[in-house]
Amino acid sequence: MLRLIVLIFIILITNPLTTFAQVTGKKTVSGHVRENNGKPVPFATVRIDSLGIAVTADENGNFKMTGIPAGNHYFKSNAVGFQELSRKASLAGTSKEIKIHFELTPAVKQLDEATVQGKKEAQKIAEQPFSVNVIQTRELENKTLDINQILDQSTGVRIRESGGLGSDFNFSLNGLSGKQVRFFIDGIPMENLGRTFSLNNFPVNLVDRIEVYKGVVPIGLGSDALGGAVNIISKQDIGSFLDAAYSIGSFGTHRASLSGKHRLKRTGFTIRTNGFYNYSANNYRMNDMEIYDYERKKFIRTDIKRFHDHYRSGMGQVEGGFTDVKWADEFMLGFSKAMLRQDVQNSLDLTPVGEATTDEDSRNFTLKFRRSNWAAKGLSTSYYAQYSTLERTSIDTSSKRYDWSGQVIRIENNSLGELVREKTIFRYDQSFFLHRAHVAYDLSPNHQISINYIGSYLSRKGENRIGKEEDAPFKSPNKLHKQILGLGYTATLLNEKLSAMAAFKMYYFDMLTRQAIVDKGGKTTIDDIGTSQYNPGFSLAGRYFILPKLFVRLSFERAFRIPEDREIFGDGYTILASPGLKPESSSNLNTGIHYRLDANNYTFKIEGNHFWRDVKDYIFLNADGKLSFYENLLNVRIKGFELDAMHTWNKQISLSANMTWQNVLNNEKYIQGTTTESRIYRNRLPNIPFAMGNAGVSYRFRKKSIKKPSVSAYYNVQYIHRFFLKYEGISMTGTKNYVPSQFVNHAGVTYSSPNDRYSLGFDVRNLYNVRAYDNFLMQKPGRACYLKIRYFIH
Repeated sequence: MLRLIVLIFIILITNPLTTFAQVTGKKTVSGHVRENNGKPVPFATVRIDSLGIAVTADENGNFKMTGIPAGNHYFKSNAVGFQELSRKASLAGTSKEIKIHFELTPAVKQLDEATVQGKKEAQKIAEQPFSVNVIQTRELENKTLDINQILDQSTGVRIRESGGLGSDFNFSLNGLSGKQVRFFIDGIPMENLGRTFSLNNFPVNLVDRIEVYKGVVPIGLGSDALGGAVNIISKQDIGSFLDAAYSIGSFGTHRASLSGKHRLKRTGFTIRTNGFYNYSANNYRMNDMEIYDYERKKFIRTDIKRFHDHYRSGMGQVEGGFTDVKWADEFMLGFSKAMLRQDVQNSLDLTPVGEATTDEDSRNFTLKFRRSNWAAKGLSTSYYAQYSTLERTSIDTSSKRYDWSGQVIRIENNSLGELVREKTIFRYDQSFFLHRAHVAYDLSPNHQISINYIGSYLSRKGENRIGKEEDAPFKSPNKLHKQILGLGYTATLLNEKLSAMAAFKMYYFDMLTRQAIVDKGGKTTIDDIGTSQYNPGFSLAGRYFILPKLFVRLSFERAFRIPEDREIFGDGYTILASPGLKPESSSNLNTGIHYRLDANNYTFKIEGNHFWRDVKDYIFLNADGKLSFYENLLNVRIKGFELDAMHTWNKQISLSANMTWQNVLNNEKYIQGTTTESRIYRNRLPNIPFAMGNAGVSYRFRKKSIKKPSVSAYYNVQYIHRFFLKYEGISMTGTKNYVPSQFVNHAGVTYSSPNDRYSLGFDVRNLYNVRAYDNFLMQKPGRACYLKIRYFIH
């Protein structure tokens, strides 16, 4: 009875109809806006969103609002560099003037809260049924790192580079590599944006987090990923901000980045900008290279500096539109322009190149729309469209032949360039259109269905400006059309202990290759070839909490990957066309166990995963001397496991370690076209590491505080076990060529000012200057030092 009386009393005093406690009429509201230390906040904004009323405080932080109707209102105050504060006030009684005061806190506190929310979001993603790593970049922003360098320290990932900044690289995830792994920015495919948008160009402070999916990929990403996907999430959750950084380092390296966002809270109008610039001479020292000694008139081996390897790339992007308004969560139009200028350092057979270059320019126009809970509660839709153009020019007109010291050792009197094709100024122009639509509907709080469609259309035309017209690839447009439709269902059961997902995908591609230079029996011919195919796929995944902090997951998929334009069309230069390529297919199985413990002063996490892949029609780059082409060469069986552990204590010390073991086996039992069993059947594929690991420690010299500067240091080590360059089953003059085992160490220290507004980072890569190799025994840079200055305001 007492509870009923209390309930009736609460209803009476909160019911808007009980106006006896209020006096109708207009009120005046005045007050001041101060910092939490008592200092005034000049020109702060005070507003009532429900009434559309806003005023600006004076230079002493004082404000006054008149003509406010009686009743309950929410008053909000904000200022640049401070967290927004909201207060509820009741304008009642006989008094005509009401006093309201605000005490604002610095925005870094809001940023810390956003970081906590980000961690919660990251943990939620990590608990999905998929096998996924989530990398938070908050503690990495002040380091001179790009996305590749961060991912290379992640479990199951190996990135093999052919040189320094801007060099070609091969991304491997659980044994599958190259185009078999897809890359996304905020869920949008990065394919066909141009090489400037590759991962080694993106500085870490442009990114909020990185999601690495292994095997099964969420239907919302929607692409034809065969072995997994990497989704880069940009900074979106924080409000208006400006982030600028510049770094300088070894080998003539300069890197700059700028990102910012500003939103008008009253209208929701938002403008975002991103940009970066990278430059490096890449003149690092290479050991034991062959050069010609003119005094002794013979070739000798010595240490030399790398030459003709300058690299420049840059990108600028601006988006404008509306965010968090009634009719849309996001509506943005965008434009970006990117460029790349690169010296070609060496050919496929490691012959030094002294004059060949590659240039690339691209323009991208985008539209983004996203809205949730409209038309029906639980209904969310998004649409993305992109149109881009790309011009790429490859120049190879020199008759000179160089050694590794940069000396001209001879001049050829023929029509061949350095890359042993006819002298070339080859340019192709490409247009690309992509659109993606996604719809999700919550049938109930625990059941959701979704549909995702992605379609892309590519056209490429080119010419050799100094070649023969009849030999010009791409002189008529080459076309590639891809469509992928996905249907998904997700259920959360047993009080959220069990989460399950099922999806179905249909893959379609249609291709027309005109005037393709193709390889037929060791001879190159020119032909027009077209083909089209449909392929169905599906995926299943589940996650179950055995204990509140311990869960297991299992996922399986039948996936397809449609060949890319570079694989089908070639590049018209050193890669021949392969129009007969078939889509790769793979059966992927992942099992894993995950445990996480969070306490007041420490966090401990450990995770183990087992993976199995059975790949058919594996697309392989066949290097035939100076030229190369792609072919469906092998069936491949992959199996392995990985272990990842992390421990943090008192928010000051962090320890991490991971290891990966994988067997990537040639599963082709017989030599093609024969019944003879192959000598390399069940051999490991060459030039692919099979055992690797990372370990690291970081230490913050005092607990983080917004009022005090912060200093932290880290030390990381990466281990790669030796691996063969050739098949183990094929002997080479009694020995086996291999890349030696490697320990590569990195260290650094960072300083951050109070409020994190300014920061300074110093990093040393390859601390002990060891010889590091990835591909074909091509040396990577030795010890390198970098200094980074960063300015951040929120």
